[in-house]
Amino acid sequence: MDSVIYAYMAYAAIGVVSGIMAGLLGIGGGLITVPSLFFLFSILKFPQAYLMHLAIETSLAAMIFNSLSSTRAHNKKKGVMWPLFKKTVPGLVLGGIIGAIGAEFISSTSLEIIFGLFLCFIGFLFFRRIQPHFKEHSVPQNPVFSLIFMGIGAFAVILGLGGGLFSVPTLTAFRIPQKSAIGTSAAITCLMTIIGTVAFLILGLETVQIPQSIGFINLPAFMIIGFVSVFFAPVGVKWAHELPDQILRRVFGIVLILTGISMLV
Repeated sequence: MDSVIYAYMAYAAIGVVSGIMAGLLGIGGGLITVPSLFFLFSILKFPQAYLMHLAIETSLAAMIFNSLSSTRAHNKKKGVMWPLFKKTVPGLVLGGIIGAIGAEFISSTSLEIIFGLFLCFIGFLFFRRIQPHFKEHSVPQNPVFSLIFMGIGAFAVILGLGGGLFSVPTLTAFRIPQKSAIGTSAAITCLMTIIGTVAFLILGLETVQIPQSIGFINLPAFMIIGFVSVFFAPVGVKWAHELPDQILRRVFGIVLILTGISMLV
């Protein structure tokens, strides 16, 4: 019983941090939720062969709540560029489906390695504040724009990140203001979490039966993280519009690198 209580407390803590990061950086919280759930599920002795699949799918499902809350908060501050968001939808939908199907053919160990390397790479970019910038190009027209976001959708679902981590630097690279890029990314993340959750749920139901889980969604983790994160996403949004983020990004970058290394060793 004590282990269950501790697990529920850990889920709540994950919800607090992921909710704040979702609002602050428009990344959906998956960078926090996926590795946290992976380590927690390992401690709880979940099936080794499905650890990363469970962490990714549960993370995507839980992010539906904080991404909705984050999108609503950003929209109140007129931070969501809805016409631009609509242009991303075709590519995101197709990419999300491709990513979910592709993840079914990747082992949990391989996903662990891919995610660990990705965390180290993104952590380095956060720490050094490196991001692309196209001085001579604004937002491209379709089908190029759709192809870009099809790739974002596929990688986002495979890694359980919702897409914000990719869409924010992409939009700012195309000269979209930072705050608008973060707000629009929150809406993109919301769409991607729904697509990824539905796709993985359908595929997972035919693959595995795990106690307290539907497909690859662990129900207690999904409900607690999702519920708690809703209340903390607006806190992150407030900080995003009020605070300088240089120190926060560097600290976050260091945490990502250390987490990535721990997943690789």
